[in-house]
Amino acid sequence: MVDSLFAYGTLLAPELLHSVIGRRIEGAPAVLDDYVCRRVRRAAYPAITKLAGASTRGNLYRGIDKLGWQRLDDFESSLYERQLVEATQLDGSPMTAYTYVIADPHKERLTDEAWNFEDFRRLHLQRYLNHLPN
Repeated sequence: MVDSLFAYGTLLAPELLHSVIGRRIEGAPAVLDDYVCRRVRRAAYPAITKLAGASTRGNLYRGIDKLGWQRLDDFESSLYERQLVEATQLDGSPMTAYTYVIADPHKERLTDEAWNFEDFRRLHLQRYLNHLPN
């Protein structure tokens, strides 16, 4: 089973990822080609969808175990589908990883607005952390 996650949104915050999966894990920068990241309507978080020529920056996290995947699936909810993708690491080498792509029934919730991680960190991260189990 693939044990790598490509995170592009709220899970870029190490403290949030730690709270979700229950342990600390280091990430490394990567890019996912042919996917665009957009803000979800009436939400503080983004989603990605396929778009030829686009690219989404994020982090690759290795070593996600079965319990970690279960917790991630619960966190991401039915808004997303976990899919295998091929991300590109900084050294140019590809890595197969799972990521969460907006599910087809929810695509109409995507806006045309880019999502900004620093705005999320400043305005919304603490609220997310306060609502997760310890």
